[in-house]
Amino acid sequence: RLPGCEPRAVWRLLGVYVGVWGLLAMGAACLARALAPIGVEAMAQVAAAFVVAWVAGTLAIVAPAGLGVREWSLAFLVGPLLGQGEAALLALALRAWLVAGELAALAVALALRVPADCVIDQPPMIDGKFEQNDIGPTK
Repeated sequence: RLPGCEPRAVWRLLGVYVGVWGLLAMGAACLARALAPIGVEAMAQVAAAFVVAWVAGTLAIVAPAGLGVREWSLAFLVGPLLGQGEAALLALALRAWLVAGELAALAVALALRVPADCVIDQPPMIDGKFEQNDIGPTK
């Protein structure tokens, strides 16, 4: 159990995480359809290949952010569906799309950042009470 987290909160976060993965995979499938005329079944295969390629890139700890591994895996998996040229273009376009999304999120986070003097350093609340720390109880 994570300190300060209710099990229900962890399940909610897991649900959000699965939803985000679903949206990313659907976005990859839509991009593939924009590059090549494929049907709904092939789009599902591209979505699954995107997830498998992401996992392969994550497991390749020697490649920063799975660079190269994710693209090769995706191109290898969807090559028979789209053709090798379109599969390679899809892999590179997806990398650019994800980097652009991360840069946009960074820009929003920097624009909304809270000044350091406004941050309150308190332990998490559990059942309406502040958790005790090593120094002693707080508030």
